[in-house]
Amino acid sequence: MLKATFVIPVNDEGLYAKLEKKLGAENCLPQRGFDSAAKALNAGITQAKTDIIVCCHQDVDFPRNWLKTVEHQLGLIGDKDFGVIGTFGCDMDGEYAGNVEDPHDNPKTGNLPCEAMSLDEHCLIIRKDSGLKFDETLIGWHFYGADICLEAASKGLKNYIIDARLKHLSPGKIDESFKKAKIWMLNKWSGRNPLGCGYLRTTCDYFPLSGEPSGQVWVNIPTGNRAKQAVECAKAWRDKGFCVGAWSWDDETTKALEPIADALWQGPMKSFAALHNWMALQTNWEVLICGADDLWPKSDVEEIYSKGALNRGKLIWVKDGLFNLQMTHPIITRQWYDYNGPGIFCEAFRHNCTDTDLFLAQLKKNNVVKCFDIDGFDHRHWSKSKDKPDKIYKIGLDTFNADMQLLGTIHKKVDLRAIGDLVPVGL
Repeated sequence: MLKATFVIPVNDEGLYAKLEKKLGAENCLPQRGFDSAAKALNAGITQAKTDIIVCCHQDVDFPRNWLKTVEHQLGLIGDKDFGVIGTFGCDMDGEYAGNVEDPHDNPKTGNLPCEAMSLDEHCLIIRKDSGLKFDETLIGWHFYGADICLEAASKGLKNYIIDARLKHLSPGKIDESFKKAKIWMLNKWSGRNPLGCGYLRTTCDYFPLSGEPSGQVWVNIPTGNRAKQAVECAKAWRDKGFCVGAWSWDDETTKALEPIADALWQGPMKSFAALHNWMALQTNWEVLICGADDLWPKSDVEEIYSKGALNRGKLIWVKDGLFNLQMTHPIITRQWYDYNGPGIFCEAFRHNCTDTDLFLAQLKKNNVVKCFDIDGFDHRHWSKSKDKPDKIYKIGLDTFNADMQLLGTIHKKVDLRAIGDLVPVGL
C-alpha cells in the first residue's frame, strides 16, 4: 500500500487531534507557529521520510482507505514524475474539476483524473524527489497551491486532479491577505507563461500570464464639447492600462483625443445607448467598460480583467463612487455579448437610465454579478462636487424625468434603492 506523510499546519488543536486519530500519529507531521503556509509546509517536507507527501488543511476529513484510492488514481495517470496532485482545482481548459464534499456543495465534476492548471490548497500531494518547495516570499495562506503548480509547470512537470473524494469542513475566506497574495502572484508571474495558454484560473480567481491584459480590456467613452475633461478622463484610463475608444461630436474634443485614444470616431451627437451599441461593434475586446467622460478608473486593468474572466457570461456591476445603490456603467464580457448582443442598450431612452435598464433586464435572468470587493470607478458627476451642470449635463437633466418614467414603465414595481440587496456579491 502507498506510504505517505501528512504535513499539516495547525492552529486548532481540537481539529488536529481528530485528524491525527484517524491518520495515525506516526503518519503526521504537524507544523505549529508559522506565519505562512509556505514556511510551514516546507518545514514538513524537509522532515518527511517518505517520497509521497500530503500537504493538507487541519479541517480535512479523509475516508477509510483514502491512500488506496490515491494509489489507484496514480496508476491511471501513469506519470511517475508528476508535479503536484490535488482533489479539486481547474483543468487545462480553466474549468472546475474534482470530487470534494465541502460547504460549497460542489458535485463531482470533470473527467477524472485529469491534468490541472491549478489546485485548491486543502489537499496537495507532492513527491519529495521532485525537489519542489513552496515559495516562502509568499506571506500568508492564499495562492500557495496555484504558485507551486506554476513552479512545477516551469520545470516541465505536469499537475493532476484525481478522483479521491474527501471532506473539507470550511469554505475558505477572502480577506485583505487574499488581495495582497493576489498582487504577489501578479507581480511574480505576469509576463511568464509556463502553462502555454496565457492565463491561470484558480478555484477563486483568474490571472493573466501573457503580460497583455490591457490589449483585451477596453473602455468606450461618448463625449463632446468637453475637450479638457475628455482628455483627462482618457489619460486616466490609459495610465491604468486600459485601451480607450471614444466618440466625439465636436472638432475640438476629437482633435484633443487623437494622441490618446486607441480608437476614435466622430459623428453627430446621439443617445448614450445608440453610441455604446455602435462602439461595442468596432473593436476586438474581451472585456468592455461602458464608460462616460465623467467616469474615472479606480481599479487597474488586471482587476477588471480578472473579474471578467471569472464571470464570463455575466453582466458585471462594480462600485462607481456615487450611485452605488443604482446599477450604472456595466462591465460586459465577450461571452455575454456574443449571446446577448449586438443591440444591448435600449435606444428608446434619451440619455439617462439605459444602463440601469440593461442591468434590470439581466437581473431577471440571473445574469448580473455584483463585484463590490474592488474599487471600481469614480463617477465625477457634477452633483458630487456641487458644481453647476454644464451644457451636456443640462441635456441629461432635461430628459431625466421622461427617462425615469420609461424605466418605471418597463420595470414595474422595482425599487431602485433595493437593487443592491437583490444582487449576490461575486467573487
